[in-house]
Amino acid sequence: MLQSWAEHDQCAVRLLLHRIMGESVVHDRMFHNLLAESQFSAADIAELLELLHALAAQGASIDEVCGRLREFCTASPSGTRRTLRGRRAQVGAETLGRVMPLSTFARLLVRARYHTDEEEAQFAIRAMLGARPEDYTIDWRSYPLGSYAIWSTFDEAGGRPFGDDLPSAAELLERLGLEPKYDGDLLLVLEYRLPADVTSRVPSFCDAYVGREWNAWFRVSAHEAPFGRTRPVGAREARGAPEVIHDVITASALAAPIHYRV
Repeated sequence: MLQSWAEHDQCAVRLLLHRIMGESVVHDRMFHNLLAESQFSAADIAELLELLHALAAQGASIDEVCGRLREFCTASPSGTRRTLRGRRAQVGAETLGRVMPLSTFARLLVRARYHTDEEEAQFAIRAMLGARPEDYTIDWRSYPLGSYAIWSTFDEAGGRPFGDDLPSAAELLERLGLEPKYDGDLLLVLEYRLPADVTSRVPSFCDAYVGREWNAWFRVSAHEAPFGRTRPVGAREARGAPEVIHDVITASALAAPIHYRV
């Protein structure tokens, strides 16, 4: 992306970003992803360049730069959202999968006002582990399986997303590029079929950096790649798992009982 800018623009932007990339592994990865992203529109690039120039001129702090980048990832000045608009992913499998810590799912259900507190939510989730989706109650079928978007994986050969023999929680976290801080939490394994009206997309820079917690292991996809690919935690050369992102769906889409790994 940066190569398309004028030389003096490149210098100003590089100086600003180099100032923050040494802050942490997370900031360093953000810097490289920003320069490597190929899904920005011409308007995105122009607005991003204007923003970075303004921040450089102001001598903005690292926290301010990161906060303004999150705002950029959310929407354009006209209100057009920048998330979930990457190119359509090419997914050959019928079943997709995601993993989610029990505590995360519980907090999600409390925010959605299905339960009054996390303890109550965790009790309800544990009671449904191993149950067949067709036996879920009406309330359970309406439970959201994510917040603003859902990141998922699949099997390139068309089988089940995690195979028939589930890996351990630690192996799942490593393969999917999820933070090791979740190690030790009960990890839920979800398999589902994407509803016909929901489109899976190649994850973009904006999808990865719209939230407050940035993942040090995310990497943008190669130009015109059919889908994203995770970067296994701590294994630079290992081949990652396929990765897509899509709108939030509910538990009514689940195709198999929720399993768990520890």
